[in-house]
Amino acid sequence: MSPPFPSTVEAGNSVPPRVTMVVAVLTLAGTAVAFVQSLLFPIVPLPPRLLDAPLTETAWVVTGALLCAALATTGDGTAR
Repeated sequence: MSPPFPSTVEAGNSVPPRVTMVVAVLTLAGTAVAFVQSLLFPIVPLPPRLLDAPLTETAWVVTGALLCAALATTGDGTAR
């Protein structure tokens, strides 16, 4: 039986370079998404001042932003 990736697996290397690249790209993308979503928390006190409403009534702003970010991260919001 031939190896699963005959053109990319070299002698002594059990992980194809393509797999390593995919893991690196996914790690970088996950880190970038986590960083961007963490930028939202310093603005939590701003919506009540901007909307002239109590914090309990403006919590939907943060929830909506996080929900939109989660859906945008998957591409178009569908599970594949």
